[in-house]
Amino acid sequence: MMLRFMGDVAIMDPEIKEIRGMGSIIEQVADYKSKSGSIGFSFRFYVEGIIKNPDIKMIAVDGVAPTVENVKNNKYPIIAPVHAVTYAGNTNENVDKLLKWMLSEEGQYIIEETGYVGIGN
Repeated sequence: MMLRFMGDVAIMDPEIKEIRGMGSIIEQVADYKSKSGSIGFSFRFYVEGIIKNPDIKMIAVDGVAPTVENVKNNKYPIIAPVHAVTYAGNTNENVDKLLKWMLSEEGQYIIEETGYVGIGN
């Protein structure tokens, strides 16, 4: 991620810390000694749905804000897709039912209520 955003530009005061967990990244960025110059990488749902720290702002990339709409329509260039993968030989009839439910209106509602971005229009 650093290379993608910074290229060969050196970061100011390169203090590198090993931080475990997405919530910790958000809190470390918020509490960094020069808040206006700190940046971290995390998932949108941690920022908006879990941590909800008003001092943290998500940034636009190439002028595109990381809104639900921009993630859904693939305008925001940085996404981390989540896949539901099943074993092709699984004969449990509930596997197909679960996948269909995940794609249903109720399943998509729960996905979005938990802070992820659903699929579709």
